[in-house]
Amino acid sequence: MSKVYSYTLDQSGFIVGEFYGEPIDGMFQSLLPVDRNTYKIVDGALVYLPLRKYAQISDGRVVSIMEFRRAPVLAMGIALIDITDMSPQPEYGWRYDNGVFARQTFTLEETKARKSTELYNAFIADCYGILWSSATGARRGYDGDKDSIIDFLSAKARANDAKREWLSQPVETRGVEPTVNYKVWFEDGHKELIAHTSDMFDQVLKEGSVKQLAAYDKLKSLLAALQVEGDIVKVNAMSWNN
Repeated sequence: MSKVYSYTLDQSGFIVGEFYGEPIDGMFQSLLPVDRNTYKIVDGALVYLPLRKYAQISDGRVVSIMEFRRAPVLAMGIALIDITDMSPQPEYGWRYDNGVFARQTFTLEETKARKSTELYNAFIADCYGILWSSATGARRGYDGDKDSIIDFLSAKARANDAKREWLSQPVETRGVEPTVNYKVWFEDGHKELIAHTSDMFDQVLKEGSVKQLAAYDKLKSLLAALQVEGDIVKVNAMSWNN
């Protein structure tokens, strides 16, 4: 009997455990690994998790606005409230009490401090969000979070080792350059394993470095403009996407 991935789920269908081996009765099974941060399982089917927007609450105030497909568990005293469908959208510094958000007014300096945090969070999201690259010949997305970067570098190292071994063989017997499978995003919101050569991994890594340097330059420029701005309305209007 072939080996499969078996998953334990919580009451909401989120994956809490993964086992690879012989099929386990009563557990969801898949021939390919399932990304627990991208899908949950409902009635035996994979359900894609769209990005949701959350307000991080500490001491009764919004201290950060973040986006997740699956909200993480935070330390005691810190809560995440889903604000995706709220209008108006709560912002940094708003008060929060018993499920109700209330707008907070700020001085110019307080507004600048809030905006600085907002811009920095947007910078982090830009740097470590999905990188879209055509390294494989078509536009595909590469996750930029810490765990995904580790997986990417590990796959890249395997591809480099395979290429060195391939190049050490006589030209007439080499055959096709070896590849390593790596899971990437398609634009319709699903992931698949795609064969990558060593050079493909190198191209994605270079594009990621360029993207991060551009984001850093953008952050410096915005923070410099923020520092000298004296109009609170213009400070509030500053945005990473402008």
